[in-house]
Amino acid sequence: MYSLTPPASPGGAWTESVLYSFTGTPDGAGPTGLTLGKGGVLYGITVVGGASGNGTVFSLTPPASPGGAWTESLLYTFTGTSGDGAAPMGLTAGEGGVLYGTTYTGGLPACPFAPPDNSCGTVFSLTPPSSAGGAWTETVLHDFMYTDGAFPTRGVVIGNASGRTVLFGTTDITPFCYGTAFALEP
Repeated sequence: MYSLTPPASPGGAWTESVLYSFTGTPDGAGPTGLTLGKGGVLYGITVVGGASGNGTVFSLTPPASPGGAWTESLLYTFTGTSGDGAAPMGLTAGEGGVLYGTTYTGGLPACPFAPPDNSCGTVFSLTPPSSAGGAWTETVLHDFMYTDGAFPTRGVVIGNASGRTVLFGTTDITPFCYGTAFALEP
């Protein structure tokens, strides 16, 4: 992860700073999908890596003083099993610090052509702990079943419909091979 700082004067060079270097295990590999939270905390995903190789959700907390080190925290590691996802594709911060995202695979075995586990992907939420230092709680909000889409390739956008939170997103394919746009309501 890196940042780019603009030049002090027009036409000058931008300055790159490495914020954090991933190791693959246990923190993940292939970081993407950053979203900004309160206090300048960055939240993101790694598509692969982590303890089970199925991706992670992490946070990067800015240093207390300029030039200090950013602090990486591993918030969740995907297992890829039924009831969980694998290969997260995007992340969005919602109210109360809840994070929402999608996984490309994982979830219930419903895709007839996706060996080895026949999973089509999920939409998930990650709720922060009630006390500092506690575990984040992952909840699968939807398992794609192929008939309603499969393999979401991006995260979700949070919207509102009649005063209710709605998650909007897209999937890669359907039985007709053209994908879907979906709305997921509580």
